[in-house]
Amino acid sequence: MNRKYAVVDIETTGNNLDSDEIIQIGIAIVQNKKIIKTYDTFIACNNEIPAFIQSLTKIDAFDLIDAPDFSNVASQIIQLLDGCVFVAHNVQFDLRFLQKYFNDTGFTFQPRYIVDTVDWFKIIYPSLERYQLKSIADDLGIELSSAHRAIDDAIATAEVLIESIKKVATFPPDTIKMLYQIAKRMRYSIDELLFEILVSQTEVHHFDSWNGLYYYKSTKKNPRLNPFEEDYRTYFEQAIRQLGYTFREKQYELSEQIYRQLREDSVLTIEADLGGGKTTSYLLAAIYYLSSCKQSLLISTSTIFLQNQLINEDLSRIEQALQITVPYQIIKSRRHYLSLEFVTFILEDPKENHDILLLKMQLIVYLLEPFGGDIDRLNLNGGRKIYFELMSSMFDSALHQHYSYQDANETQHIGITNHAHLLSRRKDNIFNHYEHLIVDEAHQLLDYALNNSYDTLNYQTIKYIIGQTIKSVPDNPSNSLNTPVDLDFEISQLNHKIDDLFDHLLNNYLSKSVVKVTVQENDDIYILFKEIHSMMNDLLAYDMDASIRTKLETVQRYFLSVWIQIKVYKELYIHMKNNNKSGMSLLSKSIKLNDILTNRIFDRFKSKVFISGTMQTLSFLEQFHPSLDNFYKYENTFSKYKATLFVPSDIQDYHYMKQEQYIESCLQYIHYYLENVSSKVLILMNSYRQIEILRSYLVELYDPSLIITQTSDVNTMKLNEQFNMLDNGIFLATQTFYEGVDFKYDGFKTVMIISLPFMHPDDLNIMLMRDEVNDVFMDYQLPGAVNKLHQATGRLIRNEQDRGMIICFDRRLLEGRFASHFSHILKSFHVKSGTIEDFTDIIEQINQEK
Repeated sequence: MNRKYAVVDIETTGNNLDSDEIIQIGIAIVQNKKIIKTYDTFIACNNEIPAFIQSLTKIDAFDLIDAPDFSNVASQIIQLLDGCVFVAHNVQFDLRFLQKYFNDTGFTFQPRYIVDTVDWFKIIYPSLERYQLKSIADDLGIELSSAHRAIDDAIATAEVLIESIKKVATFPPDTIKMLYQIAKRMRYSIDELLFEILVSQTEVHHFDSWNGLYYYKSTKKNPRLNPFEEDYRTYFEQAIRQLGYTFREKQYELSEQIYRQLREDSVLTIEADLGGGKTTSYLLAAIYYLSSCKQSLLISTSTIFLQNQLINEDLSRIEQALQITVPYQIIKSRRHYLSLEFVTFILEDPKENHDILLLKMQLIVYLLEPFGGDIDRLNLNGGRKIYFELMSSMFDSALHQHYSYQDANETQHIGITNHAHLLSRRKDNIFNHYEHLIVDEAHQLLDYALNNSYDTLNYQTIKYIIGQTIKSVPDNPSNSLNTPVDLDFEISQLNHKIDDLFDHLLNNYLSKSVVKVTVQENDDIYILFKEIHSMMNDLLAYDMDASIRTKLETVQRYFLSVWIQIKVYKELYIHMKNNNKSGMSLLSKSIKLNDILTNRIFDRFKSKVFISGTMQTLSFLEQFHPSLDNFYKYENTFSKYKATLFVPSDIQDYHYMKQEQYIESCLQYIHYYLENVSSKVLILMNSYRQIEILRSYLVELYDPSLIITQTSDVNTMKLNEQFNMLDNGIFLATQTFYEGVDFKYDGFKTVMIISLPFMHPDDLNIMLMRDEVNDVFMDYQLPGAVNKLHQATGRLIRNEQDRGMIICFDRRLLEGRFASHFSHILKSFHVKSGTIEDFTDIIEQINQEK
C-alpha cells in the first residue's frame, strides 16, 4: 500500500467556524501500514481558551506562549499534506477549519481523496459499543493516554486505521469487492481505500459462503461438566468462600430448596429480598443439578440486558471462582439473529442514503464476525436502526433459512433465555430439549404474556411497504396474459383504500389513545376491511415479479390477522400515538393469558421455579394457574444499612396532565442535593417525556457530559456500563432501570424517584387486561406499581458496604389513597417527610457522617 494517508487532528477553542480558533495541529503520515512521520505544533490564538476546553484538552495559555501563527507554518503543513489521502475522525470538523485557515493565508486546500474514520470504523468494527476515538482505542488495546491532544489523537487514529486495514486484508476478495461497489456511492473516498487493500492483499482467512455472501460459521461446542464429589451443602459452602462472599445459612436454604425442587419435578414460587444473592443461589443450584443429573435446564429472565448480564457477570464470576467451564447456550428468538436471506434482502433494496449504505456495509462485515449474527451485538442507532426495523417488518419470516450460528444441543447444558422468547408464539420446538425451568423476575411474566397475546397492524409500516412495492413495479410489465396492464394503478388503488380505512378511524376515534371497538357487519370499518381483503386477493391472483409478490403478501398477512379478529369476534383495538395516522396501530387480541402461560410454561416443563422480589405479583399469577401455591420466602440475613427515604411535603401534587409544572417543583430539591452532596445519582422516571423536561433544566446547570440520558434508541446495557464507569454523574432513566440493574458505586449512592411508577391511564396494556381480570386497577395496575417501587428501592443497598438515600417526590407514597399497599416496602428505611429546610438538615447530617 504505497499511497500516503495523512491522519489529521486539530484542537480548537470551540465548534464555531466563524469565531473559534485552532490551538493545536497533529498529523501522522501512514504508508504501507506504518506511521512514517509525525508533525505537531501549537497554534497561537487571539482569544482566551474557554475553561471547558482547557479541562478537556489540558491546553492552556501557557502552552501557547511561543506558539507560531498559522501563517508561519501553513506552507510547511500544506507540503506535508500534498498528495496524501486526508483522514480524520469526524473529518468535516478538521477539514473545514483547516480550509478556512489555509484560505485566510492565501492557500487553496482541497484534497482529492478524503476518508472519515468515524464511517470507516463503523463499517469495519460494526459491533463496537461506541465510536469515540478513546473508546475504540481501548477496545483494540491501543494506547491513548492524552485524549484530546492533537498529536496523541492523530497517532491513535492512525494506529486504529492500520489495524482496520490489516483486518480488511483478511476478508475474502469478493467481500471487499462488494464493499467497494457500495462505497463508490458514499460520500468521501472509502472506495479508494478498499481498492488499495484489495490489490495489495496477500493473506485471506477462510469463511463459509452462501449465494455470494461470506460468513463466519459459529459452532459452539459445549464442554461436559463432571459431577462434584461433595454433597450439596459442602459444595455450596466452598463455592461461596471461593466467590469471596460470606456464608449465610438462609442463602444456603434458598439454593438447596431450588436444587431439591429441580430433582422433585414440582412447582415452587420464591419471594427473595433484593440484593440477597438470589442469582448466585439459583445458578449454583442449576450447575450442581446439571453436573449430577445430566439433564439440561432452562433459566429465563426478563430482558436481553439481564440475560447478557447473567452470562457475562454472574456466570462468568462463578466459572472463574470455581475454575470450571459451565456448558450453556444463549437462547434468543431467530429475529435476534441475521439470516443470510435477510441480509440479501437489504442489500438488494434500491433505496439509498448515507445511513442505508453504511448499514449495508456493516452487515457484510458483521457476517464475518464470530458472533453468529447476533443482532444485539450490532451497533444500530438513528436512521440505520429505523431502516433496519422497517425492512425487518417487511421481510417474510418464512424466508429465514440460513444462519451463521449452530445450536449446541448435543450435550446437556444450561439454556439462558428471556421471557419474551419463552412466551412467544413460535412454531419451532426449541425448548423441547429442556424439562426444568427457573424463572427469575417472575413478576414480569404477565406483561410479556400480554405482549404475545395480540397481532399488530401499523399504518406507517404498511404505507412504507406499499410505497416500496409501487417503486418496484417495472415500467414495462410482463407480457403474461395474467398480468394487469397497469399494476402500478392497481396497487395505488389498494393504497387509497387503506388510507380511507385509517382516515375513517382517525376521524372517529381521535379523542382516545387506546380504544376497543365493537364492529358489526354493516359498519364502515367492517366494509372497508372486507374491500381491502378482496382487493388483496385479486391483486395476488395476477402474475408478477417475485419481489413485488413478497411485499404484497407481507401486507396481506398484516391485514389478515386483524380481519379474522373482526369477522370472528367482532372487535378491534385501536392504538393512537401523536394524534395522526402515522402513529396509528390496529390490534387483534387472539389468545388469553392463561392459555399462553399454560402452553408455554405449565404444560411444557416438569419442574418450575418462579423467583421474584415481591409476593404480591406472584400471588396475582396464581389466578392464572392454581399450582402456584407452594411459596417460599427468603429474607436477607446480612446486616443491612437502613437508609433514609425522604418525601418532600412542600411540592405540588403529581398529576400526569401537569408534568412540567410538577418537575419544576422538584428542581429545588434536586439542585440543592447535587450542589451539596458528592454522590452518584440515579433519577428514575416514568416516561421519556419526563426525562426530556428534567434534562432541559439540568443541562443549563451542570456539565452535559456528566448527565447520561436514556433515549428510546440507545442500548440499555451500554448506558448502564457508561454510568457505572463514572465517578460522579447523573443518570436520567425510565422504568427499564427500575429493576435487575446493579448500581455500582463505592461512595454514597442516591436514587431519586420523580413519581410513583403507575402506568399511564392510556397505556395499551390496561385496555388489553380488562378482559383478563375482575378489576384492572386493583389486580394489575396497583400490584405493578408496588412491585416497581420495590425494585427501584432495591437499586440502593445491595450489600453490607452500600450507603445512600432515596428521595421520592411523590407524596402519594405516604398520603395517597393506596399508601397502605406500599407500606411494607418502607419498613427497610428511615422514612422522613418535610420541607426544603428539613431536607437541608438531613443533607448536612449525611455530609457529617460521610
